[in-house]
Amino acid sequence: MTFSYEAPGADPISTIRFLAGDADETEVFLQDEEIEWLIDTWSSKGDYYVASRAADAIASKLAREISVTSEGQSLNLDTLMEKFQRLSQSLLDQYRELLASGATVYVGGIDAGEQPDPGVTSPAFGTKMHDNREAGNQDYGDAGDVLDTWEAGQWGEYVP
Repeated sequence: MTFSYEAPGADPISTIRFLAGDADETEVFLQDEEIEWLIDTWSSKGDYYVASRAADAIASKLAREISVTSEGQSLNLDTLMEKFQRLSQSLLDQYRELLASGATVYVGGIDAGEQPDPGVTSPAFGTKMHDNREAGNQDYGDAGDVLDTWEAGQWGEYVP
């Protein structure tokens, strides 16, 4: 098992170590091989996501630690696990922020350069479409099927 760290951006392992807080060679949480496995597994998601998984792996290693109190002294190693869990969540939030920063909202019909699809017939909405209230909801089809039997002055009246 090996440990290597140069600087963030120098190589993928160093970047993940920097982001996950595992850059101190005197207290190593993850070996290079473990980080390489995380990179191989999650590389399509980016460095912040891989570092979040690395912080989770560190927290899972620290889950077995216990708090000890002896002769008035206490050592709370479970708080270290909680710190790495919070770091993992923070890195995951940063990953989501980076993911959303390149997103654009698309609302159909708003884009000035968008052209209508010539293969789709536009709906036939117009006056007198819902004038026959006694017939209930009507589906008049496309514009070619509309028959106008209404005359002036009959607005709102039922014509059989």
